[in-house]
Amino acid sequence: MNFRESLAYSDNLITGDHLEIIKKKPITPIKGVTTIEIFDDLTKKKIHEVKSENIINNLSNKYAFMDYYYERIKGTTTSTVYSAPFLYLLLTSYDGAEDAEIMAHRGALVGYAHKSTAYAGSDILKGTINTVETQLDISGNGLLHFVFDFPTSAANGTFQSVWWAQKYSIDKIIAGTQIARGPSGEAITFSYSSTRAAITLTTKSGKKLIVTYKSNDYLTSGLCYGVDCFIINNNFEVTSQFAISSKVSSYIYNQFCGVGVGDDSLILINGYGTSNNIAIVNLTTGATSYLSLAAPDQYNVVQMVGSTLYLVRADKIKVYTVNGSTVTFVKDIPFTSNTYNYMYFQFLDNLPHFCKADGYVYKLENDNLKLSNYYIENGEARMNPDDPYNNIWTGKGIIISTTSGQIVLNKLKFASYVGAQNLLPEPITKTATNTMKIQYDFQIEKVL
Repeated sequence: MNFRESLAYSDNLITGDHLEIIKKKPITPIKGVTTIEIFDDLTKKKIHEVKSENIINNLSNKYAFMDYYYERIKGTTTSTVYSAPFLYLLLTSYDGAEDAEIMAHRGALVGYAHKSTAYAGSDILKGTINTVETQLDISGNGLLHFVFDFPTSAANGTFQSVWWAQKYSIDKIIAGTQIARGPSGEAITFSYSSTRAAITLTTKSGKKLIVTYKSNDYLTSGLCYGVDCFIINNNFEVTSQFAISSKVSSYIYNQFCGVGVGDDSLILINGYGTSNNIAIVNLTTGATSYLSLAAPDQYNVVQMVGSTLYLVRADKIKVYTVNGSTVTFVKDIPFTSNTYNYMYFQFLDNLPHFCKADGYVYKLENDNLKLSNYYIENGEARMNPDDPYNNIWTGKGIIISTTSGQIVLNKLKFASYVGAQNLLPEPITKTATNTMKIQYDFQIEKVL
């Protein structure tokens, strides 16, 4: 492949600092250039300007191939593999090299905007498309000129990567009851009348679990009993199992209450009562140790990553650190909606964590314990063309719920598919005293 040189620069108009770098770009029929302008909101003067050319990710080529050859030749008029990798503009803290093979955007999210739907609201991350200044191929020359505006209240922070990507969503995969088998080969069947739901968990060491519970009258009592843990392998074969209820000192209340995973341990908590004893069960030896919290409360989920303990309740996440037998409170992280929330973890210290509530996915950043949310559109379901057989376990974790005796697997995508990536010459910081304008120009050579 032939390459050309592209100049990227960053001008600080207050200090006079000027930075230039040369980027190597493949010669392709499409290129994209990002221009970022930051303004002082009081004086309206420009204080920083950055310009840099992107790289188009190879995922787009795969989508194009699958969309035309696979879908159109077989006669399908609408694509089932396309998942809109050019739907959102994203700003993240990622400072790694540009890579055409990156499937999902990386880094902490600082800001984002939809490419065609204008937005005016209080979201601290979300900017808006400028529909007046945006001009898409109006001269027939293949120039797509997008303009995004971010007010003083949005996208405050430091970012170095600009992405085009798809929004977070949930993939629904329907599976039969035969997908998991017990030690003797029999199917693990979840009955809707007696089993409320089940959830999969993954330990830091890679051990995978399915935790189920039953309830006689979920809507009125919320009393859960018969809570079991199944340890499974990659083929969904159960290698061992044990009863959770025997590991805690009282009944377990509410959905998934008191279920979490550490390095290689299952973490349990009494969800509601006069005491909150945390039971940590070693999944190899079965030994159980107990810790106590200072005050009782009602929790939906307990999760542990490294030495950090997250307790999720109806309106907040309570964060603790655990050192031996000592539990120290760190902070509360409130939710924007008062509902039961479920947190699903990747169990890697350097990746973000997620929980779901009221049609939103909340992203918890490890570095600053900050929450940001993303709306999940009803009925949104996509297939990754690199995963044509829809492998159930992707290593990213799955959520299992039960409906009428069948298992419905909902795969939470922990990052969105990438259409383009642009690494800026240096980190760029926007504060609450600044507004920001981002111009993104795609020049497309019409090959027909």
